[in-house]
Amino acid sequence: MRKVLSIFVVLTLVLGSFALAFGQVAVPGDVSGTTYQDAVTDLMEKGVISGYPDGTYRPEGTITRAEACLIVVKSMNPPAAAITDATQSSFTDLVGYDWAKPYINYAAANDVISGYP
Repeated sequence: MRKVLSIFVVLTLVLGSFALAFGQVAVPGDVSGTTYQDAVTDLMEKGVISGYPDGTYRPEGTITRAEACLIVVKSMNPPAAAITDATQSSFTDLVGYDWAKPYINYAAANDVISGYP
């Protein structure tokens, strides 16, 4: 968890340094008025995170490896075709994570992550 939090903080700082124009997004209620609000809003505006289907962000919750991978890959801003084309996978533990497979495969193909030897 500490490593994931560190990655999140680093990504927030790095992505915060880019001067890009993005539309305003609605701040999830569970983030509004908290110390997480600016970082979450910034990452949502950049399209790196979108929260959960129920409209929450759950800033105190833990994230899965798949969610962490998605955040890292989206922060890299690869072309959409590169994500779609990333179909090769050697990971056997992705059952139930169809939504994350393209991002995980892209990360593995670009040496961002690796599995057990």
